[in-house]
Amino acid sequence: MKHFLNGIKEDGRLAYQEVIEKKKQWIEESQMVIIRSHDVMDIIRSKDYYNVYKIEPDAAWNVAQKIANSLMFLDQPGVAFYGDENRMVSSVGLGTGCICDPRQYLELGPELQITIDDAVRTWVLTTYAEDTGDPLVVKRV
Repeated sequence: MKHFLNGIKEDGRLAYQEVIEKKKQWIEESQMVIIRSHDVMDIIRSKDYYNVYKIEPDAAWNVAQKIANSLMFLDQPGVAFYGDENRMVSSVGLGTGCICDPRQYLELGPELQITIDDAVRTWVLTTYAEDTGDPLVVKRV
């Protein structure tokens, strides 16, 4: 039995390594440059796991559409949008991972907030966005 479990573990490692190698090959063929920066220059305000980033000024709806298009490329189901579609925004608030409750970074003053649907109560925060016009993008998980 121990040998069988070791065999599965080794097969799992091999499968994982194959995926990593395939990704490396795609990155090299695409001549993609990957920069991993945890202290990014475009952060204008931050608090714990919440950050506000500068973006090119644009209508909130256009920013939401760009986010949705980027997620589509990654085979993600898309986003929902709440608030004033025409409001011009030049900063976005975003949490780290599942830590993205808009109430937590509202005090940082982002002009558009991004969250995921399991971190937001749609009957509370989306209604707030609709009532105030404050743009809120909710990624579906």
